[in-house]
Amino acid sequence: MPLLHQINGAFQIASPFSTTHSSLPCFLSVLFFFFSFALLGFMVVPFTQKDKFDKLVFTQLPPRKTQAGQILPLIQIQANPEADQLVELVVHGRAHVTGTTQKRLIVNKGHPSIAYFDDIRISPAGHYVIEIRSVNNHAIYAKSPHQTTVEPPPRPRTALEVLFADYSHMLDH
Repeated sequence: MPLLHQINGAFQIASPFSTTHSSLPCFLSVLFFFFSFALLGFMVVPFTQKDKFDKLVFTQLPPRKTQAGQILPLIQIQANPEADQLVELVVHGRAHVTGTTQKRLIVNKGHPSIAYFDDIRISPAGHYVIEIRSVNNHAIYAKSPHQTTVEPPPRPRTALEVLFADYSHMLDH
């Protein structure tokens, strides 16, 4: 069956769905053909790009030192472009961690995806290693190259110490 027919001076595409030379079945088959490729283009290509998630790298490292109960400075991680998976912050050791420890990577159109942790608190005092890893695949992670030392919070001064501090400068003269 030829693919192109000339009918009344106009060319029509032959369709396996058409038994006559009507243009409606031909139009429907062409429409189906283009719709199939368009659907594949929207579903397959982005799916494979988003599926590419195999690395995490710190762009803002965890601090080397902090005080128990204080909010840590911003910790930022980057991943493959177009990755939008869920990542989690894990503190190795017997730490009590508060704040948002799971974040979804933010897609950054053509640039590495990022996630940041900006409300994390760690206690008690001690030495800890901070890691950020994929929630779905723990083999994808970034571990801080140094320990974070959490120091105890400063001890509140007693009323007597405050009173003595106020008068100590007078006694020095």
